[in-house]
Amino acid sequence: MTICNDRFPQGSRWLRVDFHLHTNADKEFSFIGETDYYYSDYVQALTDSGIEVGVITNHNKFDFGEFKALKKTARKKGVFLLPGMELSVNDSSNGIHTLVVFQ
Repeated sequence: MTICNDRFPQGSRWLRVDFHLHTNADKEFSFIGETDYYYSDYVQALTDSGIEVGVITNHNKFDFGEFKALKKTARKKGVFLLPGMELSVNDSSNGIHTLVVFQ
């Protein structure tokens, strides 16, 4: 994987990552902005926050088309995105949320 060689020329370094990102495909996420700029604005928010690695983890669903477009946009800005999902199970007043990362 060439991205690792480019990112870690001395073998290692600190990265800012976020393994719990939601997108428009998740009903609990809302985008305020121009629809035409959704992907670029989303990735810009990641870069503005210093995020270099992220995992899209929408609740109980995965939108491949949206992920593919976000990943393509992110790659151009040097952000590495992985697909994932947040599995949410409600049990009365208690709930379990498990983040799953796909490779």
